[in-house]
Amino acid sequence: MDSVLAKFNQGALDQALSQAQSALKAKAGDENLRFLLVQLYLLGNQYEKALTHLGLLEQSVAQDMQKAFSIHCYRQIVQAMSSRQLLFNQRKLVEVDVSQVSEQALQALLRRLAGETDIGDGMDSDESNRQARVCMNDGASYQGEWLDPDDLLRGFVECISPQGVYRLIPMAQLESLSFEPPGKPLDCLLQRVTVSWKATPSSSARQETLLHINHYPFAPKGVVDLNATDWDAQRLPCGVVGVGQKVFCLDDELIAVSQLSSIEFET
Repeated sequence: MDSVLAKFNQGALDQALSQAQSALKAKAGDENLRFLLVQLYLLGNQYEKALTHLGLLEQSVAQDMQKAFSIHCYRQIVQAMSSRQLLFNQRKLVEVDVSQVSEQALQALLRRLAGETDIGDGMDSDESNRQARVCMNDGASYQGEWLDPDDLLRGFVECISPQGVYRLIPMAQLESLSFEPPGKPLDCLLQRVTVSWKATPSSSARQETLLHINHYPFAPKGVVDLNATDWDAQRLPCGVVGVGQKVFCLDDELIAVSQLSSIEFET
């Protein structure tokens, strides 16, 4: 287990996966090792295998409500990520919530994903960047132009809703994001974040507490190294924002998600 964790925290995911698979053959009842294997399959986009091992975990932790809820959360995440994969690879909207997205913006996105148009086509400047005030975990704050460096999905924030549905929220609707400190994770992959947005300028703001998938098993310099098999505090409804997002950009500076405290967008 220790050698698997060492490879995991170094970012050597292929080696960690191979070692975890071998170790689990000898220790089939090791729940923490199997849970780590689920995370490795999730990071490797091997969703069917992740679901198989989640099913085995569900049977072994059925009497532990905290662990059972964690497995439920991961099952929702894996299913939503499968929907995301269908959108990216086949442009299919299967269990995808685009109710906040205009038909014009959705069609432009689908054309970009299909490679039929250049990156940025059909995207207004106010959809792709916003003026924002950013607060860091160390107390520092900055003002500038906030930009998502993900060209394909620029103009949108990816979410997994508390109901486990993959959702796209237009960047122009965002009011704020508020992150939990990295010292209070659900585990090394997940982090709480509260998202506030308005569907229209005149509507009331909606707010949900979601989980951010860091997709980054090794901690950046200066950030607390997180325990890959920490089952503690997994009690929130499941949700993910910024799927796979490692960094954002403020003016010309890249900022790791794990270093963020909050973001407030100018209206």
